Amino acid sequence: MDRYKEVRKGFTFNKIAIGIIRILAGWVIRIIAGFSYKPYKPKSDTWLLLANHTMNLDPLLDVIALRRFMRFVASSNIMRGFPGCFVKWLANPIPRKKGAPADDVIEAVKESLAAGIPVAMYPEGNVTWDGETGFISKRTAELVKEADGALITMRKVGGFLKTPRWSMVKRRGRTYGEVAGEYSREELDKMSVDEIYELIKRDLYVDAYAEQEKRHWKYRCKALAEGLEASLYVCPECGTVGDLSSKGDRFSCSCGASWIYDEEGYLNPEKECERKPSGLDDVPADLRDAKGKISVLAWSRWQKKYLRDNAKRLQETVDEPICVDDGIRVYGDRLEVPNAIIENGPKEEGVFSTFRWTDISKLSLFRSTRLFFTWKDQIVEVHINAKEENIGIRYYALWRTCTGREYI
Repeated sequence: MDRYKEVRKGFTFNKIAIGIIRILAGWVIRIIAGFSYKPYKPKSDTWLLLANHTMNLDPLLDVIALRRFMRFVASSNIMRGFPGCFVKWLANPIPRKKGAPADDVIEAVKESLAAGIPVAMYPEGNVTWDGETGFISKRTAELVKEADGALITMRKVGGFLKTPRWSMVKRRGRTYGEVAGEYSREELDKMSVDEIYELIKRDLYVDAYAEQEKRHWKYRCKALAEGLEASLYVCPECGTVGDLSSKGDRFSCSCGASWIYDEEGYLNPEKECERKPSGLDDVPADLRDAKGKISVLAWSRWQKKYLRDNAKRLQETVDEPICVDDGIRVYGDRLEVPNAIIENGPKEEGVFSTFRWTDISKLSLFRSTRLFFTWKDQIVEVHINAKEENIGIRYYALWRTCTGREYI
């Protein structure tokens, strides 16, 4: 009982403080996000909210939609410095360390729910890179089965096109959210882990472009394509990795191929490749739909398949780097990182430190400028040049590909 008293410490203050902010500033947040929602009142007093993750404002939007305080699972990176202290004081989130095991987080979620505190988390772990709900671990369903309280699932659409993870430019446009379902503890107790897992995947799944085909919402700004190379890093015309760039609404490769990104989030082919692919397998002529457009999601799906199909060749690329970003050199068997940008972790003598892929057990990103990985039981943090904003998900993809892990 004393343990739950400690867990509940500050809960009443957090609930009142967030409630006041929701009432006074909720309308401003809704305007900024272009957010509309279907009002919902939870039937249960305590629940675990699972939601898809489309933008950084998601926690605030979920509080607005449910009109209730929840203790969020959040990256420990947002709790650094003075702003982080303010966040901890105001909302007391459950910290999740990037690139580290999640056992402590799972136990903290269970304790909060057992103490009667609603908890919210995003089981994808990251904001979507391509508009499709990402991989959800089956451990999430096991957590739901083992924990106390009900389960609420929430879907949001429009967030990916409103604030793409790969972009630093604000867009004008709409987003929408609604509760997909609420499942009581009695209902959950009757379900197997597999049934809960399928339920979670079904309720949280969003294909941004399938939604866009129905809504045709416009998203406007002066630099629509800038930063897209963070998400799309393999050219479908020549097969080169890490040679794409963006400026304004134009996305292009050094091979001469280029595309124009439009206000509905599609790439429109402008110029074709000026050189033949260098004997690479499975490079399609195009990825166009019936209207001749290419979605970021279709390109991303092809890109993942390309890496799987070319995994052996990439793994054997050990003499020349597969790609180079901000001084970081990626090879088929290792990662070479300039010591100057390693903020935490071991450093070898000289300019670079070498990390073998096989020695890295976990790897993740915080936004687009911080890379975290567990190397021989040590957490290494790398700070990428914030001005470049072009490393994106490729390190995660190449780590999984070069170590034989499935990349979905």
